[in-house]
Amino acid sequence: MATPRQVYPFATADGKPIPLDIIKPSGLQIISVDDATGGSLVAPAEMIDPGLVVVFMASDLCLVKIGDATPPSAASFAAGALVEDCIIVPKNTLVTTWIKAETAALGARAILGTVTLYVQYIERWAGLALPLQYRKG
Repeated sequence: MATPRQVYPFATADGKPIPLDIIKPSGLQIISVDDATGGSLVAPAEMIDPGLVVVFMASDLCLVKIGDATPPSAASFAAGALVEDCIIVPKNTLVTTWIKAETAALGARAILGTVTLYVQYIERWAGLALPLQYRKG
């Protein structure tokens, strides 16, 4: 049995991975963020109970702070700075995460220039995923 850190985001009861192409999309938000002020959004309420799987993609490198609509500060880019609840979204790369209902606010900041951030909300298909894959902590 895999430990929680080793579990594939989508897996069958016996641990076989389920490809991401069998999930059901439930919504998409697109925002423009820059390196000066950033941008923010809040996941729609109907999509976040009890939690939400989110796939991010950006037109260029950016940071996304989960649980806070305030974009990461410019100090976030300082060497050795710790930015809690923050993920980096590389250019043209899908980044999948799960957020809790109480952390549905997202703040984002581009590393350089202006970036288009795509936020895809997805639903797990009934019976295909274990609750373990969707619960943090």
